[in-house]
Amino acid sequence: MDGTVPGSRNVFLRRPHLSEHHPAGSLPKGLGVDSDRLGSGTSRHAAAEPSGDWHWSRRECVIFWLGDRLRKVVATDLYGNAHWSSIGGQEADSAVLEDPQAFCPRPIRTDAIEFRSMDGTDLSQYPDATFDIAWSLSSIEHFGSQERSSDAVREMARVVRTGGVLAIATEYLLLPDQTYPEAFTRSEFEEHVLHATSDLELVEPIDWSLPPTEYLIDSIVFPHGIDRTRRHIVLNDGYAQWTSILAFFRKR
Repeated sequence: MDGTVPGSRNVFLRRPHLSEHHPAGSLPKGLGVDSDRLGSGTSRHAAAEPSGDWHWSRRECVIFWLGDRLRKVVATDLYGNAHWSSIGGQEADSAVLEDPQAFCPRPIRTDAIEFRSMDGTDLSQYPDATFDIAWSLSSIEHFGSQERSSDAVREMARVVRTGGVLAIATEYLLLPDQTYPEAFTRSEFEEHVLHATSDLELVEPIDWSLPPTEYLIDSIVFPHGIDRTRRHIVLNDGYAQWTSILAFFRKR
């Protein structure tokens, strides 16, 4: 499998002013670093280069939200796959390339948002240090192999400016002896994400603590229980248990 699975978007952004901050939301489920501690000149949702650019992954609604607040948002995916556009989350519809307004019930800043069909492991259309932030949400685990996940991390690091921020969320196996084709054990995450390139440093150390006991016991049965809202933190397919891990990096 080459590139990303459709529906696994990455997003790159520019914010208008370094002093413009927005309300901080809570971290996604699972493990990660505290995004309140990114430092001055950044917010939990976006950071910027001197002129301001950002790259994001996953749902259009978040892309539109970012477009209201940032100078420029570039969203990439393998748009146009009929199978992925018609089942499940109904993602990666190629129509968004031509008419993004049709995907949002309220007016959007079409001048600030750009959708591009692009392989997440090859961002060669953009030169080095183009963006202020790269954000990949539940995306790199779908890139075909863990080695290609590392390629994606290196490419995102390349297009982010020095001092910029890279945020990566992916799937994390709770036990080291478990395997799942689209999730990382701790050692795999360290090898293929944390140490994918020397150009990135963690904003702070990863908190490897497991979710509370009630979430481990009352896990979501995958895929039949994915619509359940109660304790939607740990997923279990009968062979493995996993949650999400979120890491914030700063470009050296």
